[in-house]
Amino acid sequence: MINLLCQTKIHEDENYLNCIDLDEMFFGVLDVEDCQPKVACDPLVDQLNKLAIDDEFTTQSWNLFRSQRGGYKLCSMGFSYTIDKPKLAEVPNASKIYWKCSDKFCPGRAISNGLNPPLKFTQSIIREVQLGVSDECVSMLKKDAIRQLIRRERSKAYLTGFNAKSLSQLTIPESLSFTYKNKKFFYYDSGSSDKNRILIFTTEENLKLLSKYNDWYAYGTFDVSPTLFKQVYSIHIIINETALPMLYTLLPKKKQVTYKKLFRVINELVTISPNSINLDFEIAAINAIKIVFKCKVYACYFHLCQSLWRRVQSSGQVKRWFDENFRVSFRRLQALAFIPVCDIIEGFEYIKQTAPCCFSNILNYFENNYIGHVKNGVRGKPRFDIELWNLFDRVKKDIPRTNNDVENWHSRIKFDARQNLTVSKVVELFRLEQNFTETNLVNLFNEDVLKKNKKKC
Repeated sequence: MINLLCQTKIHEDENYLNCIDLDEMFFGVLDVEDCQPKVACDPLVDQLNKLAIDDEFTTQSWNLFRSQRGGYKLCSMGFSYTIDKPKLAEVPNASKIYWKCSDKFCPGRAISNGLNPPLKFTQSIIREVQLGVSDECVSMLKKDAIRQLIRRERSKAYLTGFNAKSLSQLTIPESLSFTYKNKKFFYYDSGSSDKNRILIFTTEENLKLLSKYNDWYAYGTFDVSPTLFKQVYSIHIIINETALPMLYTLLPKKKQVTYKKLFRVINELVTISPNSINLDFEIAAINAIKIVFKCKVYACYFHLCQSLWRRVQSSGQVKRWFDENFRVSFRRLQALAFIPVCDIIEGFEYIKQTAPCCFSNILNYFENNYIGHVKNGVRGKPRFDIELWNLFDRVKKDIPRTNNDVENWHSRIKFDARQNLTVSKVVELFRLEQNFTETNLVNLFNEDVLKKNKKKC
């Protein structure tokens, strides 16, 4: 029985756990009535396959209430949702209802098929599937013991080498070296003897797309990095305004030598080098790209504006925002990125002349980091070159000014991931994202074909 359970893929997403109690007719998660037993103990196994094993089982995931104003409110996991559409009078007979989070600043949404969801409870499901099962199934161990045995067996079967205490001991099993469609996914390993070991996950099709779409978007995150590694670094492209991850890497450090090694490997894997690479204001990565690739390097405009606002906060000048002169000077400094590079210095000098005295702290910060401070009549080299953050060429070439789409992707996988991530969980997360990307590509390319056919007609 334990071996049978261990061979199943048990969903470990916490948010999925909280929603799993619903019938598929409502939120499309679980269809209990379709789980008909084949043999005596199959119902319990099927339900365990459907139910994620967690430390605590909730008694009810979703609750429907009437609000004080006569409307409807849906509550789950400490969050509440109100009806977005249709109109209140049409709700009782509506076949589909769209819900929005009660917090107007939250983008959370939900969709239900009808008003009264056929709620299912974990304990009631367990009682139902225990009807008619054999004594062997009834006498099974407690949930905690079952959970421990399952994880132990799964570790033996799939996660060999993931208990490594150093990079040299780490091995990637065959089961995680391929995508769900059985394509080669584990593409590069710098070697167990490498103290600065890096792992790269991609596919042959992804590398072809990186060669075809020459504007890349690079982003690193520390939020989903597993033990033994410092960060997850990914390369994305944009197709039809959709950011798609093409290459995933695990890096042990965030130093220039590490980035340089990574980009040299990527340069060997692709057939055509990029025209531009967009990234954050990370000097080590920027310098490494300039060494390896002969391409334009662009920094994210959002992070430029964010750094300015953080300077306002750190200098205790937030209340100055209500001063119109202060606010106008701040906006002008942001707009400086949109004028030609040759006019940047002149534009900055104009802002200095017209800005109020209280804005001098922000101007000094911007000059030292993004313009270059004047010393002995000579303007020095700034920390970040003007060409790096200037947007004039990007706007003309219709290249995105920010990495926000890529950041949204990282926010999503951060939401999907758990804390204390192991290498196995992160690689599995990569495989899931790759499968999702392949599905998106099919849809995006189909949209292109439809648009071309419409133009011909």
